[in-house]
Amino acid sequence: MKILLVAYEYPPYSFGGVSTYNYELSRGLVENLDNVSLTIVAGKSQKPFLESKIHERIRILRVPVPEVPPRFYWFQLFNRELILKLIKKHDIIHVHGTLSSLILKDLKKVKKKIIVTIHSQPIDVGKNAIKGGIYSNSPKDIFLGIGTLTLRKELYKKDLMFSDIIVFVSKHLLTEYVSYYEKLRDLIIGKSHIIPVGINVDNIAKYRGRGKKQNMNVAYIGRLFYSKGITYAINAIYTLIKEYKINVTFHIFGTGPLKNRLEKYVRKHNLEKNVIFYGFVSRDILLQKLSKCNVLLFPSLYEACPTALLEANAMGIPAVSFDLIWSREFIINGVNGYLSPPFDVDGLASNVLRACKLNPKLCQEVVRRYNIKLVINKIVELYNLLQN
Repeated sequence: MKILLVAYEYPPYSFGGVSTYNYELSRGLVENLDNVSLTIVAGKSQKPFLESKIHERIRILRVPVPEVPPRFYWFQLFNRELILKLIKKHDIIHVHGTLSSLILKDLKKVKKKIIVTIHSQPIDVGKNAIKGGIYSNSPKDIFLGIGTLTLRKELYKKDLMFSDIIVFVSKHLLTEYVSYYEKLRDLIIGKSHIIPVGINVDNIAKYRGRGKKQNMNVAYIGRLFYSKGITYAINAIYTLIKEYKINVTFHIFGTGPLKNRLEKYVRKHNLEKNVIFYGFVSRDILLQKLSKCNVLLFPSLYEACPTALLEANAMGIPAVSFDLIWSREFIINGVNGYLSPPFDVDGLASNVLRACKLNPKLCQEVVRRYNIKLVINKIVELYNLLQN
């Protein structure tokens, strides 16, 4: 079975958890199935080139992706002809996100079957991007947020209409799409499957318990965007230090447009000894550092399927988030974390303290169903369904 995996995020080119998932999916497919070979089309390079093989049955073709939003659109526009040529040589086409809209009609002409895995949705993502532009006082970001919202709505609509199988990475994501595209309700439900992002539980177990958790260490993993809730997180850390008199170290993994503003906040409130900015780090370093933390502070305003949260839980580390539709699907209050009232910084701070007392083994138990091996089995079932 020859599979073409089209995903503009693939390590080390990464904007979030989708990149990690694509890596684990590709490795898992070839390691568990003898009859599978993969070609992965991913960013980024100045011109197309074949990367050194990470496995004898995995080829990675790096292609240009301009560093200008919306990257997902430029990815398919700039590389459309190349992708179409590759499609003819493969049995199954599996794309991630709004990557297939410009090629779906052509796929029907060459009688190829396509699976679209959807990792996001246009409405809340677009609204949060606009709010982020307002928060940052950036007219450019406001304009991009409005434009991207409109573009995503139309591209996702095409994905829904022309794909053979749709995979949603969470229950709430499917519910939202049925609501947003009400006229396509029956079509969506008829060809949809819910298969979450998988995590490599065995690999993460290697890091479990490595850290000596002296004092209190809290982690944040994600882009430094308004929609990821980083501003609420750092305010909660300030509350813990100044109001609760807790000696806490806050580890921030990720970068983004709010970095300068956050650094100014740290200096203004004399938090230099308490807050560490790591930027983007390798997965090995990230997991090593995370293993030494007590809690993951994850107040994102929207997630489809939060890889960072699942991986933290797999280490026995509880998560604290806002009580929103996405987080209710992944956090059982008082078991693998706590849900705080939306936008309530004091609630986040107090729940960080409560989360430190949770049983690590319960966190690990909750995420067993996200084991990448289970996810791969479900994906392969869909591949076989298409071939038959």
